[in-house]
Amino acid sequence: MIFGIAGSTSVIILGITIASSMSKPIKEFTNATGILASGNLNHRVQISRNDDIGILANGFNTMAESLDKEITEHKLAEESLRESEQRFKTMFNSAIDGILVADPDTKNLYLGNNAICRMLGYTLGEIMTLNVTDIHPKESLPYVLEQFEKQLRGGITAAKDIPVKRKDGSVFYADINASRITLDKKTYLMGIFRDITEKKRILKELRTLSESLE
Repeated sequence: MIFGIAGSTSVIILGITIASSMSKPIKEFTNATGILASGNLNHRVQISRNDDIGILANGFNTMAESLDKEITEHKLAEESLRESEQRFKTMFNSAIDGILVADPDTKNLYLGNNAICRMLGYTLGEIMTLNVTDIHPKESLPYVLEQFEKQLRGGITAAKDIPVKRKDGSVFYADINASRITLDKKTYLMGIFRDITEKKRILKELRTLSESLE
């Protein structure tokens, strides 16, 4: 009986010791998981053992390091993207020529720069409610849409002598160079409008003068 009690006591003590040695690492793992979840990716589990717990601790730390590296790279990529977008916006809005970005499927206008707002007489908010068909004279739409489709397919990059209608109904002429551009993971057609109205007027006057001289 005495030996039995002694044996049982030893088993209990051993069980308590094992439980204690297991519960502490488990608590540390639980605590470390909470710290990582809070955003502190520099935290590591401080367990140095040669058993399965030690292997698990090493695996946990390796995972944390990999997660830290991945998130750091992701943040750097996001920062680089923001800088690129800011540079694009700066160049976009400081351009002398008018720029419009249109959805190739619906032909709705998606974006415009300051110069095109001045050319058309619309605010940016108003431009973003318009369609390609709203900024050209009705009688010119077949030709304009034909040029739009050719530019979209890559058949041509420049559409010459395109009539453009302002908000007040007046018309000016522009050469439009277009190219595809990807914004927010969607492809659009970006057109750069160069007002050639004055150039056309001068050429007309030169032709008239030439005819008079002849």
